[in-house]
Amino acid sequence: MPLSQKTRSLLSSYDEDGVYEFPRDFDESDVEKRARSVLCSLSSQGLDVKFEDWVHNQDASFGLAILLEDFKREEGQCVYIPCLRFSNFGNLVSLTWIDMVPKAVIDEVIKLVGQNNFVYVSREELDCPYDGVMEGRENLPTWWIRYFDWI
Repeated sequence: MPLSQKTRSLLSSYDEDGVYEFPRDFDESDVEKRARSVLCSLSSQGLDVKFEDWVHNQDASFGLAILLEDFKREEGQCVYIPCLRFSNFGNLVSLTWIDMVPKAVIDEVIKLVGQNNFVYVSREELDCPYDGVMEGRENLPTWWIRYFDWI
């Protein structure tokens, strides 16, 4: 899926040269409060969810995640757990392993993140070459890595 001009503009608006993990105006407590609100809403709907805080996601461009345990899949030695990742930049949220999650749950997740002042960005759209302001772009090959991965 190509990156739309609207999404490219959104992503570019939060891109800061030389800033890898946290933007200069980052409000950690506010982001965590709103992410935990999403967690509580999902849990109250009967979903088995687990919260990963900052300790679990160090050296990354995201800091918080909600694991959707109901949709966990084990294949041999591998365990796949779809999760919501909360970027440290621009209130952006994305969902990993989206193909393992029913559409009704995806729709509910997108609604809940919006109600908590986050912006949902599809994983597929982020999987395109990073062309932002950061020097040394070879270390950030995609927009996904720029905002939602370990760096």
